[in-house]
Amino acid sequence: MKYQYTYDVKEFGNRLRAIRKKNGYTQEQLADLLLLSVDSISNMENGKTTCMPEHMMKICQIFNVSADYFYFSMDKELLQKEARDIDSLVKLLQACSDVDYSKIYRIIKIMLESLAA
Repeated sequence: MKYQYTYDVKEFGNRLRAIRKKNGYTQEQLADLLLLSVDSISNMENGKTTCMPEHMMKICQIFNVSADYFYFSMDKELLQKEARDIDSLVKLLQACSDVDYSKIYRIIKIMLESLAA
């Protein structure tokens, strides 16, 4: 069985840039998350350097895609949509004040009780 996929460092960089921009990250923000320099991110995006495996794992987690997306343009999500939605809700709740959190908690509790009835 022969594999038809080839790795292209420039295409990798293009995909990294595209998904970074799509998700609203600057090079500086992504560099901070990966503990890298902005130059490192720029070099990866421009196909001048390859991505180390430990950084690849973190990038996949940040953007919720498998490494196949970056290496072979195969779009595979790491988390199911439902799991992402829960994560999004948790982030929203963490940003709420204590008063708002209490209100939201009561609303959800009332809604769940009415569904059970």
